Amino acid sequence: MGSEDAPDLQNPVATESSPISSDLTNTPGWSGTLVYQAGGCAYIQMMGMLMPPVFDASNNEGNYTVKFRARSQDGSDCYVVVAGYGAYDGVTETVGSEWSDHSVLMSGGSAATMFYFLSIGNVLIDDIFVDDGGVSVPSPLSATEFTSTSFKANWLAVDNVDAYSLNVYTWVMDEEAKMTKKYLIQGARVEDTSYTVTGIDFGTPYYYTVASIKGDVVTAESAQVTVVPECVDAPVADEASVVTATGFVGNWSSVDIATKYYMTVSKYHKAQNTFRYKLLDTDYSRYTDGSIGQPVKELAGITDGDWTANMPVYANGMFGLNNQDPNLFKTASMMSPVYDLSHDNGRFVLGFHAVGNKNLKATVSTYKYVGDVPTLTATKDFDVTTQLKEYSFDFDGGTEQSFITITLNEIGDILYFDDMCVSVNLSEGDEVAAPVRTYETIETIETSCMADNLSLISGDRIAYFVRASYCDNKGYIPEVMSDMSNIVVVKLATSGVDDLSADMLVPTVSVSGDKVVVSNNKGGEVLVCGIDGRIVFSAPVVESELTFTLPMTGVYIIKAGNSTFKIVY
Repeated sequence: MGSEDAPDLQNPVATESSPISSDLTNTPGWSGTLVYQAGGCAYIQMMGMLMPPVFDASNNEGNYTVKFRARSQDGSDCYVVVAGYGAYDGVTETVGSEWSDHSVLMSGGSAATMFYFLSIGNVLIDDIFVDDGGVSVPSPLSATEFTSTSFKANWLAVDNVDAYSLNVYTWVMDEEAKMTKKYLIQGARVEDTSYTVTGIDFGTPYYYTVASIKGDVVTAESAQVTVVPECVDAPVADEASVVTATGFVGNWSSVDIATKYYMTVSKYHKAQNTFRYKLLDTDYSRYTDGSIGQPVKELAGITDGDWTANMPVYANGMFGLNNQDPNLFKTASMMSPVYDLSHDNGRFVLGFHAVGNKNLKATVSTYKYVGDVPTLTATKDFDVTTQLKEYSFDFDGGTEQSFITITLNEIGDILYFDDMCVSVNLSEGDEVAAPVRTYETIETIETSCMADNLSLISGDRIAYFVRASYCDNKGYIPEVMSDMSNIVVVKLATSGVDDLSADMLVPTVSVSGDKVVVSNNKGGEVLVCGIDGRIVFSAPVVESELTFTLPMTGVYIIKAGNSTFKIVY
């Protein structure tokens, strides 16, 4: 990405908290600050730093030579300081407007040597090499040919060596709660620059190092390589089965190295007249565990409508954000998928009910993409109390690529949502699409998933696609996701009985004043629970319609036959 004349300044490859991806270097473990891609070389901004991984420079009495090529990015003379880690002085090299070769003699090397490049000016740098005058430690490469039973370890060739020593291991916790290496292969002699490792425990995170062998001398081990699949193949989505008026079962082919699958269901609508359409319409009734007093807490998640959340909580029919651990994790927030909010001159509405664990403040923000860059378009702060309240926010400035965020502002806050809705005004002929929900399969043998209770209206069309992913069983390795599968369009079934609509095939629940009405229950039991899980009303058998009142205002979960509803009373 980027070029020598125009480095990619939007995407730093190194920050104080994030090392450089091993995809960009021959050896993993590089780090730095103010470092960017520039068309195959690195661009270091003024006072930026680039640091190679730790290496063994104990040969040749600790003397080693750092070689590199560099030039000034903006044409003016500038400087590159090469210094040992922790040192405030070093060797300063002058860099001009043309590429030039540099060689710096360093001393004081040890078995764990670190040094850095400091840019005084805007510098392009490439072809960095360290020569210790002896047998070099191999530069490891990423693993390839990953399967459920094996992978290939790789490294660069080293001159003047007899062979290589390979170690393959995983990290385990011992009885003293210390992380130790458990070897699958230890000190295996390999005469090539790759080795196929077999007999792995699929899902277990593996690592490897390699050393050079010359006679009786074995060098220090290389930097550790984390074994990660290069990619995960996309599954093939098959036709849906068990199609009803309200849902279906999605199906797909298995993928060899997948540890889980994600099935994303989306809806499409073409307006036949002018009306308000809900891109998102959820009451979070699928969350049946937890309560406001004792919510289920997670670090991250995806909820209805494919909104992603950091520090989410779930509380029996409500979805929330937990800002009680900001020092350990990021601030609690949630973000919508990218919506087309350009209809009706960019006007749209976000609505929900909300309640806090205490009086608190939160912020709704809207963004649009300008090219690939998200740009803030509006923010609205709102106050939340310990009483459930309805909120509605009118926005304008929506585009074909817009999204919404909600963020908590104070430490210790927990904010709960219910009945969340994003709506736009459509004119006749307008078309919109929005994700309904992404389903995650836990078992790798599962190649099907039920999608039901999709909150559809007449005229909605449904489609789904599937992604496969690899996650290790320890949670140490970042998830590797496949491309999306083919898209399968699902035609939901109709009743076929006296032209009844799909809405008449299942019970309905409505609130009129202080009356709750359950209709078309077909003889099933009616059960009403508060959000704390306590039963507040029940009726064993109701043939057609039941009307009743509840003891107080609030959020209730109603089970009518085989259907579940949530109401705000």
